[in-house]
Amino acid sequence: MNKKVLVFSAIIALMLVSACSKTDTKLTKIENVSKIASKVGSFNVTSDSVNEEGKLKTACCATVAAPKGENLIPHIKWDKVDGANSYAIYIYDTDAMEFIHLKVTDVSDTEIEEGVIRDEHIYIGPCPPSDTHRYQIVVYALKESVLLVEGEIGKGADIDAIESALDKNLDGETGNVVAVGTKNFTVTYNERVD
Repeated sequence: MNKKVLVFSAIIALMLVSACSKTDTKLTKIENVSKIASKVGSFNVTSDSVNEEGKLKTACCATVAAPKGENLIPHIKWDKVDGANSYAIYIYDTDAMEFIHLKVTDVSDTEIEEGVIRDEHIYIGPCPPSDTHRYQIVVYALKESVLLVEGEIGKGADIDAIESALDKNLDGETGNVVAVGTKNFTVTYNERVD
């Protein structure tokens, strides 16, 4: 009888470890939402608003989030890309149909300071309704800026349409995206991050 209990306990323990491992992988692994990224160069994107554990500061979350944030656009910095004269920056919630939290276009600098933009037509801070959501900052390096940029703040993204629009120059020719850089982070419901 003791051997059966021991074997049963070992099986349960292995199942729990396996379930926890799957959850941890889900929280830390984020596939690159950009489909064009595999066809062009890449570059480094960093953020002082994201801590070493990959969590976004609460101040950058929405004012209706739990806990309440200040809706400050996060700090985003990226490497200068040769051949790029403009950048477009998006933040997608990868657990909510690529919901768009940030859409900034025609940027010539390689850094956005935390809180510098306070416009809900450009940025809506993360506000997961429960659990942990995974987010991805995507910076597109463009040969030239584009006039019509797809995607609407506060809605799910059609990433194919966004990238197709970004990849066309003003003459309608493709090849406008030079490189893509990404930075991942998480936000957990009811968790304060300073």
